[in-house]
Amino acid sequence: MAVDRTPADHSVMRGLNRSLVLDVLRREGPMSRADMAKRTTLTKPTVAAIVDGLLQEELAVDLGEGESGATGGRRPVLVEFNWRSQFFLGVQVGETDTEVALTDAAGNEIAVRSHPTSRDPQKVLTRVIKDVGELMRSADAPPDRLRAVGVSIPGLVDEASGLCLLAPNIGWKNVPVADIVSRGLKVPALVRNHAQAAALAEFNEGAGRGSHILVYLYAQTGVGAGIIIDGEPFSGATGVAGEIGHCRVAGANAKCTCGKTGCLETVASLRAVVADALGARRRGGQHEFKAVVDAAAGGNRAARNALTRAARELGSAAATLVNMFGPNVLVAGGSIIEDGGVFDEFRTALAADTLAPVMKRLELRTPELGLRGGLRGAILVAQRRAAHAERLLLAPQPAFEFSN
Repeated sequence: MAVDRTPADHSVMRGLNRSLVLDVLRREGPMSRADMAKRTTLTKPTVAAIVDGLLQEELAVDLGEGESGATGGRRPVLVEFNWRSQFFLGVQVGETDTEVALTDAAGNEIAVRSHPTSRDPQKVLTRVIKDVGELMRSADAPPDRLRAVGVSIPGLVDEASGLCLLAPNIGWKNVPVADIVSRGLKVPALVRNHAQAAALAEFNEGAGRGSHILVYLYAQTGVGAGIIIDGEPFSGATGVAGEIGHCRVAGANAKCTCGKTGCLETVASLRAVVADALGARRRGGQHEFKAVVDAAAGGNRAARNALTRAARELGSAAATLVNMFGPNVLVAGGSIIEDGGVFDEFRTALAADTLAPVMKRLELRTPELGLRGGLRGAILVAQRRAAHAERLLLAPQPAFEFSN
């Protein structure tokens, strides 16, 4: 029995076909219209009409004739996705500096800006919005082609609302980051915890490539974790999964920046190592931590013991995550694990507290993206949002106005 299709049905089908061609063109291009028809199983006339529309919208570029096939014949006319048809923004709010990167649709960084992070969130985010206009002008990027913004924050984030619940190391609390950035730039803004963003980046671009389930642990000024399952970040019902740094450690009683006592961060962060080594509860940053590492290398027992204790606590915490999620890859990094000269102690504690069958299948790796993991993750978050919600630009987005 024939089924009558409404104009809405045809519109949906055209949109799906268009998205299919765009996806193939992005993944496998440049290619001819005939090859696109084979890859998508659409008819040649349908593909030709879609490609003509993409060329008109400047979503695709005509590259001219390619090489003839082995049997000769007419040379195919090749078409390529226009990687400058879409732009994305990644923002990494760090504890000392905020980095802003403009990328093309492939994620290639075109222009980058960096400025000090202030404890005044409005000041930081206003500067970010201003940076975007300057970056797009410098890259000769039309403002209406900015599609989405991803922001990584070193703290607790409500992913649904884009609210920074608490980032104690930069003094932010209940900051509507997504709302401020989205209103300023007139594009969707998504906010993620730094560890979750970095985990996504390592999974796609770094040490986590090829993994099925990835656990990412990072210990710097703060301690956090991110979990990726089948390519999707696991952030829990409230968006704060992976906050291993604020789990209690037996015997620890120091006050944490989150307001509680005895958190992992109080015994296994840069600040904690410096305080332990120097016997003083004062703020310790990267410079002071390096002094501790140098002292340990020079034979200072107090410095060495402080690093060893932190590494063992981190190894035990990593084991908890590994036992819970059963990953095939653990990416563990940060200054203590990578630069403290105590990687063996970390690995020993991990193995001691991890179930033998889980440990047998586990690969332990160090990050490839380092301190830029949060930025790359923020870019990926923005790209994923655009691909999911718009299916590669099914509708244009409103432009924002450059500030003077």
